[in-house]
Amino acid sequence: MVLIEKTLFQKYLDIILNNMGSLYSPMEWLEVDLALSKTEIIILLLLNREQNLKISDISKRMNMPLSSTTLIIDRLEQKELVERIRSSEDRRVVLVKLTRAGEELCWEIFSKVELMFKNIVDRITANLTQEEVEFLQRIIAKITG
Repeated sequence: MVLIEKTLFQKYLDIILNNMGSLYSPMEWLEVDLALSKTEIIILLLLNREQNLKISDISKRMNMPLSSTTLIIDRLEQKELVERIRSSEDRRVVLVKLTRAGEELCWEIFSKVELMFKNIVDRITANLTQEEVEFLQRIIAKITG
């Protein structure tokens, strides 16, 4: 059997696939709140970053139908994690914002996700020297701007 050297893409794909469980089904997600779907969590994180958003803006960013987004916002509102407010600039516009409980949950999620990514990075860089890790950090910083 002839072994072909892996391309850079194949090596990156290996990293992603080897850590897929941690990326998409980490135990940390389960510890946050079983009553929330991943979509609800992502919308909460989006609202935490962007502050007040129209449901249509959330829908576009999530690439979801407006009707589905509205239902999710309704559920989050029932859980008292978000609230709808009228825009002070245009009373016809309704914005969605996090409640205090929503903000606190976002900080809990951030801390767990940060730990999850730290664990993934630790696994990925386990066989690298300190110099190689620093080089990788500089490359990532350059790529991400």
